[in-house]
Amino acid sequence: MEHSLGIIGEEVLKVSAKAGLGIDELFQAIIERIPDPSNKVTRENDASAVSVDEPLKALVYNSHFDSYKGVVVYIRIMEGELRPGQKIKVMAGSQEYVIQELGQFRPKATVVQHLQRGQVGYFTANIRNLRDIRIGDTVTDCYQANCYTPGGLQSSQADGL
Repeated sequence: MEHSLGIIGEEVLKVSAKAGLGIDELFQAIIERIPDPSNKVTRENDASAVSVDEPLKALVYNSHFDSYKGVVVYIRIMEGELRPGQKIKVMAGSQEYVIQELGQFRPKATVVQHLQRGQVGYFTANIRNLRDIRIGDTVTDCYQANCYTPGGLQSSQADGL
């Protein structure tokens, strides 16, 4: 089983939510094994650790059109922070927008004052056409000179376009 799943037997936890077994060990393992998504440098010489002043890099993973708000863009913040009123740039089309509404699903849409590294949410920015936003695109700060693409998603191709 270790070979077929590619796991190390000693790292597998024996947990049963139904019986309530191993829950404390599970939470401890989560704390130890999953890295902190904060913007602070937490470990020396760690390539995933970044400074507090990092530029915005967000990955677009979905969008939909709302007749009152325009295009609602779903994003994951890879680095930096996003706030209402912030001027952003959508890299694929080089369009620039100002964030009007920023939120998270908790489970229904809830307006928030900022999103930071590791968080998932949505924004509206007076975008009137769904074609202006592409899945897998990068959203950056408008004043950021260093362009970066986080990767992970490929652009979708609709039939007939």
